[in-house]
Amino acid sequence: MGAVAIKAGNGSAVATAKAIPVSRAVRRLRLGTVIGGGALVMRSVHAADHRPGREPDLVSQPPILDKTTLVTLQRSGATERTKRTRIPVTKRSSASNDQMEYLRVQGGQTVRASVLDKSVITATRLSRDTPNHGFVDQHVPEDAFMMAYQLRDYQGDLWVDGKNVSAPAFQAGNFTLYDYNRSWQANMKSAFDCVNFYISRAALTALEEDLGTRRVETLNIQPGGDVNDQTVRGLVSALLPSFARPDQASRLFLDHLGLALCTHMAVTYGEASQSRPVHTGGLAAWQLKRATEIMDAKLDGDLQVSEVAHACGLSPSYFSRAFKQSTGMPPYKWMLKRRIDKAMQLLRATRLPLGEIALDCGFSDQSHFTRVFSAAVGTSPGQWRKTV
Repeated sequence: MGAVAIKAGNGSAVATAKAIPVSRAVRRLRLGTVIGGGALVMRSVHAADHRPGREPDLVSQPPILDKTTLVTLQRSGATERTKRTRIPVTKRSSASNDQMEYLRVQGGQTVRASVLDKSVITATRLSRDTPNHGFVDQHVPEDAFMMAYQLRDYQGDLWVDGKNVSAPAFQAGNFTLYDYNRSWQANMKSAFDCVNFYISRAALTALEEDLGTRRVETLNIQPGGDVNDQTVRGLVSALLPSFARPDQASRLFLDHLGLALCTHMAVTYGEASQSRPVHTGGLAAWQLKRATEIMDAKLDGDLQVSEVAHACGLSPSYFSRAFKQSTGMPPYKWMLKRRIDKAMQLLRATRLPLGEIALDCGFSDQSHFTRVFSAAVGTSPGQWRKTV
């Protein structure tokens, strides 16, 4: 055993801790990153200071990733002196933040979307019905953002680069943005239900290259800001059914939504703007015929916009705008309408079982078929068949 001491430059001790084993002096350290309204916190519990029912003090400094921390003492009129003390840290949970594993929430559902076939963004729904989730694991520093959209009111403590950020309760229907290049620290206090989007810098760069936007240096949202955005709210609402049934989510739809979200964030919060003229014409006759043939052959939706665009000799963004100009709807909506039209043809002309029609028209099963058909037509497939 021995004391932990900090010495001045002349070797004399200027501060000495109680003589307890160093192994007991630092008992626990937790590191983590953000969710909903919180972020990573480093917390150390000292055996000499701990009392039952007492919350340990929070260390308001960013985590040291080389598994050391600096004990710092500054005396009035003197130069700052430091002593390096080894302490354990929570290991990083993965090589990427895209599935939010560092948040330690079990049972999350993740869907993925391509952005112009050059990058991928993910959306993960995470929830917990009870409070005091506590501190989360350490996120990986990288050139990316996390956008946390709240489905219910949330409260938690938040630090950014070691400084406490005063933030109100994060309200349902709003979002908060976190930059993975910065050190986020959080203590998640309340129950939560949120959709967290992982948006890499590569996704924003894809917009610059394909749409001709100015370079997005960053997304200008203050740390801890609780942002009310009607466009984001609408996009999340459209995405929510995909978490309950990810196997039924159309890739065309997810890619369309991912591009819409990235473009909105870049233009609204990144001060990007389109510098190239926006194409206003439609597809050539051969391009429209080729596109619809490809999409008709893959009505299950397991198809990316980039595949169809490539077959037409166009970039994904150019193709999407031209296709909508020609048909009056984006590709994923055209495909959904085509599914319904084909199902009606089979219901009218054959006595095939509903389950078989469902599979022929690209639905995952009869339940999926019934739900989508009823929403589009206003009645179930069985009832509709009786009327024709």
